[in-house]
Amino acid sequence: MNREVKSIESERLILREIKEEDASMIVQWRAVPEVYQYFRYPKAITEEEHLNWYFNNYMQNNNRIDFMAIEKTSRKKAGIFSIMRDVESLSCSEIGYLLDKGFQGKGYAQEGVKRLMLFAKENWKCEEALLAVHEENKASQRLASRIGCREKSREGRFILYHICLNTFQEMIDC
Repeated sequence: MNREVKSIESERLILREIKEEDASMIVQWRAVPEVYQYFRYPKAITEEEHLNWYFNNYMQNNNRIDFMAIEKTSRKKAGIFSIMRDVESLSCSEIGYLLDKGFQGKGYAQEGVKRLMLFAKENWKCEEALLAVHEENKASQRLASRIGCREKSREGRFILYHICLNTFQEMIDC
């Protein structure tokens, strides 16, 4: 499958599509209860489960890209960012992220999310971006507000924040 994106960059991050060999690192990050408690499906996964998803779901989905974030200076893997385009309208993308503990609280999440918003606008011609944030995830709620997102609705324990990408351009400083 050709997703037509090799990698994208922001000021401090290289975002390249996840690979099969990233599985153990992704599973390690997802195994932390303080992390997965905020997921839609809050549980640790095995490497086998991740690879099953990777080959049987992810690789078949042209409306989703998951990026491994690599910090430019250290070349360390910093986390994962994902972008999923709404298959019904194709004009809206949902963005998600998970950072290694050593990269949290340093602005990497904001930088990566903003870069994916720009990607959604320029590459997928999306008009809107969403962030689904668990109601108890205060750090991600602050991030959503800082980048100009507003609460749109709720789905169970998740707050859906949205931003119009046509007015987002002047806020981007990747």
